[in-house]
Amino acid sequence: MQVLLQAPTPFDQSILWRFHDAYFGARGIDAWNQGEVPFYSTSNYASARQHAGFLTDLVLSQLETGRLAEGQEIWILEVGSGLGRFAANFLRALEIACGPAGAEVFDRLRYVLSDYSERSLREACATRALEPHVKAGRVIPALFDLRSRPGEGGLHFLDGAKGPPNAAFASQFQMVIANYVCCVVPLKNLQHKQAEGWLEQWVRVESKVADDAAPKPAEQMIDEMLATPTREGMVKGLTIQWEWRSRPLEEVYPKALHRDVLAALVRGLGDATVGYPHGFIDFVEGAGELLAPGGVMLVNDYGSIERKELAGLSERKPQIYGNSLANSINYAVFDAFAEVTGWHLLRSRDKLGSLHTAALRPGIGWTEREDLGFRKNYIAWRGGDDILDFTHTARLCAEKKDYDRALRYWRRAIELEPENPDHHYRAGDAAIDLGQYEMAVTFLEEGRGLAAGDTTLDFEFQLGRATCLASDYPASIGWYEKALEKENHPTTWTNLGVLYESADRFQDAYRCFKTAMEVDPQYARGRERMQILKDLLWRRKIEEFEGAGAKDPLRKLEDKKSVKEEKTASGDDEEEPAEDEESDDAEDEESDEEESDEEESDDEDEEEEEEEEEEEEESDDEDDEESDDEDDEESDDEDDEESDDDEKSAAA
Repeated sequence: MQVLLQAPTPFDQSILWRFHDAYFGARGIDAWNQGEVPFYSTSNYASARQHAGFLTDLVLSQLETGRLAEGQEIWILEVGSGLGRFAANFLRALEIACGPAGAEVFDRLRYVLSDYSERSLREACATRALEPHVKAGRVIPALFDLRSRPGEGGLHFLDGAKGPPNAAFASQFQMVIANYVCCVVPLKNLQHKQAEGWLEQWVRVESKVADDAAPKPAEQMIDEMLATPTREGMVKGLTIQWEWRSRPLEEVYPKALHRDVLAALVRGLGDATVGYPHGFIDFVEGAGELLAPGGVMLVNDYGSIERKELAGLSERKPQIYGNSLANSINYAVFDAFAEVTGWHLLRSRDKLGSLHTAALRPGIGWTEREDLGFRKNYIAWRGGDDILDFTHTARLCAEKKDYDRALRYWRRAIELEPENPDHHYRAGDAAIDLGQYEMAVTFLEEGRGLAAGDTTLDFEFQLGRATCLASDYPASIGWYEKALEKENHPTTWTNLGVLYESADRFQDAYRCFKTAMEVDPQYARGRERMQILKDLLWRRKIEEFEGAGAKDPLRKLEDKKSVKEEKTASGDDEEEPAEDEESDDAEDEESDEEESDEEESDDEDEEEEEEEEEEEEESDDEDDEESDDEDDEESDDEDDEESDDDEKSAAA
């Protein structure tokens, strides 16, 4: 049964945006850390280095023109900071990758890190990458919703943090950065038809409930959803109906600025479809008051770049990440804004670019250094796109088991982003698959050093694999023991037990396999290895009783059965009927025993398992181990990890 939550409403006023805001407010930085909302494209080190390089050129220009004094503090405002990863990479790039001038900017920098979610802001400031900067006073956390003006009380510094000397924030900032912000601010979807004028997209929102559910008012249902805004699939589970309604543009936008920008945007296109970010345009206009003379508004986001891409009538719907919304932006909107307002604009125009950048400022034109700086950092060098291409291609190559090529691309990624532990982790994994175990250990140890305190990547487990495969079993035992300090995982217990078993530490091996079975009773590998250990100890006891090479007396019936099968296969059964009869008698005897004596039947089952184990040892082939399909958080391919570790341990 469908229940109406909201009657048709303009998209930018829909309850979908209330869910969007509540989701970010409650989810914190896990919205990004758990992979629900994309961030890497706009926050990686290579992309941040582009922005740091442009800021360095801007500051040099400001010094040359006298708009910035020597030794003067340099104030930056980032809005919508989210996870804080961009800020950390931006500061690091200034410090080490932009030459002496960049290092000087870093020393004088005051970076206001702002977001409208207090939880996200506090969690970001507590990360290992940003906390030292916060303590040093270089990063200043502040609550800010860009739908309000900072000078009107919209910028609130956390915990008494020292803000800019200008209490009204007027003419304060050399740069205001909006990174992955324009696309997540409420916007209107509009169509312009030459014959009919303007149409606005409206949405109707319904929720599906059980037919026998007690009826509830729509507002109560909405309040319940807002109380649990991080519930998986909440927004995607809604029924959303989209429609276009004819409306005079003066009704849609009483503010002349928006009507003028839209008119410039669709001029000469005929019919057109536009996602117009009026809330962000209002913010950019207001940010002019915050910028110091010559300061820059920097926008970095997803979208398209050519105005002609707006031509024609098409449907527009947002992407849903977690329970948040994101909309594609056409950067020609900034061309139209600059034309209407007289602001000066520099922007990237590469149709193949993954991300696009626009630099805007009011009143003052671009100097030659600034123009060249923009071209150098966003056009001549495309590190932000390169890192995305390298990491994407590396993953595809690994999926196709083209491990040498995957490793080469991971090395290129490390060159562009040397302090990203994830690249080192993936490179180590590819090196293991390629059989380059010492190289894998090098990548993994470097990555572990970079990821100190970060538990999302289990370097210890991977180092256990790599050192085991390199035949350094004592080191492998040490790494697996460290991995268990971070996570109580049955695969790690099992691999450690195999290593203990190979070193004749049978009590320790027993403890490991037993623990693996206790952690996950459904984990088949733990049970298999416990059975193998049991059979091994039983064989050793027989040799202790009867001497080296002694046969297990419980295997005699199985040996007779094997003789019969071999002779039957070779056609010798007719020539030796007595043998067949004896074998048949043995089979009958086995059948009788199974029916009459359950205990002996259990022994025979164990004999069969023993034979299978002996055959495995004789062939030194444990490929069957790869048949397990267990989820392993430490690796993309747990089956290969287990098989590799167990084979090396058995070989020891």
